[in-house]
Amino acid sequence: MVENMENIKFKHYVDENNNIMAHIDDLIPNEINEMIYGNENAENSKVNEIADDMKLRISQGLIPNSKPIPVNRIGNMKGGHTRRKALYKTNERYIHIHLISDKEWKKVEGKPYDETRMLLSDNLLSRKKVYSVVLGEYNALENNFFKQHNQQPEKEDMQLWVKELQSGFPHKLSLTCIKQLKIIKTRDPLLLKDIDEGKTTPNKAYKMVKNFKPKNLPRTNRNLISIFKDETNVKRWKNLYRQIRHNFMTKNTFTHEDGEVVNWITDTYVGPEINYMSNSFSQMVQSVNTSFFRKYYPEMDARSPRHEQGAPDTQFHAYNQQGVDPYRLEAKVTDSHNQIFYFGLGGSAINPHEFLLMIRQGTDRFCAFITTLTNDGKLKDIKTQGQGSVMSVETWFKNHFDKEDWHCFHGDIRRGQNGKIEINYEEFGEEVDKN
Repeated sequence: MVENMENIKFKHYVDENNNIMAHIDDLIPNEINEMIYGNENAENSKVNEIADDMKLRISQGLIPNSKPIPVNRIGNMKGGHTRRKALYKTNERYIHIHLISDKEWKKVEGKPYDETRMLLSDNLLSRKKVYSVVLGEYNALENNFFKQHNQQPEKEDMQLWVKELQSGFPHKLSLTCIKQLKIIKTRDPLLLKDIDEGKTTPNKAYKMVKNFKPKNLPRTNRNLISIFKDETNVKRWKNLYRQIRHNFMTKNTFTHEDGEVVNWITDTYVGPEINYMSNSFSQMVQSVNTSFFRKYYPEMDARSPRHEQGAPDTQFHAYNQQGVDPYRLEAKVTDSHNQIFYFGLGGSAINPHEFLLMIRQGTDRFCAFITTLTNDGKLKDIKTQGQGSVMSVETWFKNHFDKEDWHCFHGDIRRGQNGKIEINYEEFGEEVDKN
């Protein structure tokens, strides 16, 4: 007999073979699954293939699916989304499920990264994948890792994901390949479809798009710099940043058996590498930017790239137009020693738009400013370097200091007596103004 069947919240029955059968209308699809596979080109054909198999099984007096769908007592699905869609193409509405224990589900509840890994564990060996699907799976792991841990993944984490995603995938994967797929999707999504269909390779497609100029018309109606010239707006933004920075710096700790508390973010000897720190601060600035605009400028409909892989850091959906650059604000952070901003593979091919840039001195002193960057025309802010693109603080200073396309709202930027840039870093402070 099937045990632990109490308090199940969905329509179900147990057949003569002790299979738990659940009504598919009561099952709740996993949001992360929809993000990864919802736009998969091959999804419809896969659904039809499974549906045909289900119809054959039903005609033989068998349950529709031999492999059960894992769900919890509420009906939340861990996997099996394609099987659920396929069943709708039959006359049957009850599907074979496996009931996940409360203990197992609570391990991932409220933990988007752990939930993603649980979801993928059901799909890695059961789904025939193409490059676009692998990219979606990787992006979900990367994005949800940061959401859960409030930090960027280490290189070892990313290499592990690639190794896991390689399972059942017929082509050789690498981190370089993933990075190439990211920029291909951003610059020319149709090429990603060609890769999936075997018409070209990721490497060939990347060579075609790495120096592409934007196809959209540049957006001219932008007023983000003026928003950050307003003292009330600056106060609100700083208040949000103080909070997220404080939590980041104070809650990433572990405790030894003798009671010694170690902050693995700030500790001189055990802390992460410098690049990790800047990436983490960039993610924090992105979240603050988006939250600020959603709260105080709701009409702009600001959104992060959480549900749209490869989208801008903050995109104002209310103003999007077909064929025109999205209205957006990007976020980048570098440290005072390096003074290099990193933009990824497609950064050197952009129309003019705004960036909120921050230079940090350690973890407590910053210079923050908003500026317009472009590679349009004669002005070239960002240059291709290796597998990515970069801009030095010196390049920004040379191209923009004497123009009116920037505004420093924390710290100060000035020209020294020798004509070179001088940067004044200031603390944000720990006190949070609740007013």
